[in-house]
Amino acid sequence: MPSTTPLDTLLGLREVLNLAVETVAEEWQAHGFPASLQDPLFETKEDALPSPRLYEATKRAIGAADMLQALLRYFYLEVLKPSLFHRLDQYFESRALHAASMARIPDILHQALLEGKPDGLTAQELSEKTGYEKNKCGMSALHILDLHSLYDAARIMRLLATNHIFNQTGPERFSNNRTSAALINNPPLANYIDLYGAESYASSQHLLAAFKDESLALESAAFARDRIYNAQGKTYWEYNDENSERHDKFATAMAGSAQTNLPALLNDYPWFKLEKATIVDVGGGIGTLSLPLLQKYRDLSVVIQDRESVIAQATEHWKANFPTAIEEERVVFQVADFFQPNEVHGAEVYMLRYIIDDWNDDACVTILSAIKASMSEKSKVLIVEALLIPAWLPSSETSTLTMAPDPLLPNYGLRFISLRNGTERTVSEMTRVVERAGLVVEKIWECRSAVHITQCALP
Repeated sequence: MPSTTPLDTLLGLREVLNLAVETVAEEWQAHGFPASLQDPLFETKEDALPSPRLYEATKRAIGAADMLQALLRYFYLEVLKPSLFHRLDQYFESRALHAASMARIPDILHQALLEGKPDGLTAQELSEKTGYEKNKCGMSALHILDLHSLYDAARIMRLLATNHIFNQTGPERFSNNRTSAALINNPPLANYIDLYGAESYASSQHLLAAFKDESLALESAAFARDRIYNAQGKTYWEYNDENSERHDKFATAMAGSAQTNLPALLNDYPWFKLEKATIVDVGGGIGTLSLPLLQKYRDLSVVIQDRESVIAQATEHWKANFPTAIEEERVVFQVADFFQPNEVHGAEVYMLRYIIDDWNDDACVTILSAIKASMSEKSKVLIVEALLIPAWLPSSETSTLTMAPDPLLPNYGLRFISLRNGTERTVSEMTRVVERAGLVVEKIWECRSAVHITQCALP
């Protein structure tokens, strides 16, 4: 980076932030404003998608604001490493969000709004409806260090409102805002938060032990070391199969995780050029991406492949949400093991959504090789998942993906970690895995989301 002093960085951030804010303002004025932060009725539209110009400016503004906080904390906090100190207690926010989601507080506050209470409910009223102790529902973030009293309404709500999740409308009164409203009547998203707040959170305490283990096997991952939920030390997928409640929740949670990415995935890849193609959704779950694809592109058909128990869920999901696709035979459900040669030969597209990042390199090579064995010369493999840009790149190297301008980090500050011994990969890492399987990366379709599409083919 050209910036060499804190002042250089500060002034550089000011320039990036000013330009980004001006661009966002222009785009809002031209195409419409988003809902207010305080709006309790905000509803995410499935087709909502920012223009490429707005999307890039938004990423730059968020990245600059994050870096600005890290820079300025040094000057006003007399702590050894203020930025580190700030990061240390961020898990309190995730615990509070998990608690609010588990109690379905957004739905409770929405019902209050419908009953004529636009200012929401008091901590006492929330306590009565959730079972959380009243005085703890709105205390300060500092007092949340008393972990035995985490799950109380006021404490939870004050912390979340301070982080722009919920409005605080009075001394002990809270309502929904634009952020919390995303959880209103949204079981898939709530289930996604619940999964992260339960098993995944418990597993995270074993990351240090997993980091020291050279094995990349599922049996040695942080998840398999947890005994709070995972008493038998099962692997991630074994645990999922043997726990029916979690199995059912996982399927809908994956749909929740996709909500912010779907508009971009549906629009930023030229699906229309496939015409009457068949897409094999390998490890497709309930068809979270396939279903809206078939709704938007009427000539496409899909084969959803997964384990038997998941296929049963998928069948019911489509019966409830898109029965005409079943009636018109545009969707076929197939029990399959993606480590074995694919049973569908010569399909136009084999799609892997959120699959490769769950497995180590050797397993990914096996998965891709199993698809390669069934491909024709015209077949494509579409890997739908995040691609990372490192926080530093040598001057001689560039990323296929758009990088942030100086003085921002090249990756805008985006970060990921895995509890299953899988990993998100950089473009070069993904390319190596693909080539080991005997395929080539033809093109990377950069989407207006955290998830992109890596298009592969036979050499």
